[in-house]
Amino acid sequence: GAEPQTFLVVAEDDWGNPVVDHDAILSLTDNVGGLQPESGVGSFSCSAFTAGQSTCSALLETAGETVAVRVADARGVDGISRAFEVLAAPPFALGLETTVGRIEAGETFL
Repeated sequence: GAEPQTFLVVAEDDWGNPVVDHDAILSLTDNVGGLQPESGVGSFSCSAFTAGQSTCSALLETAGETVAVRVADARGVDGISRAFEVLAAPPFALGLETTVGRIEAGETFL
């Protein structure tokens, strides 16, 4: 199955300095629909902030070549990761479709 990915979230001020006393509950989403927990797709968990940093683990359920994860807190502070690729998992099932509604026994169809 898919493995959760780890993200480090760092609270920074407007000049890139760490905000060591930042304390917030985080939410994560992505730009391809593979991390939308409120819709039942994907999941994440984040540690409490320590010295302005939180470690998040996320299970992304949709493959894509340019996936980006968005992190936000309840105060509206947010950030977006650099784009990365999420590969499709190995096949879980095979689908079989036919365009023929009825055939005669022994007849070949494609």
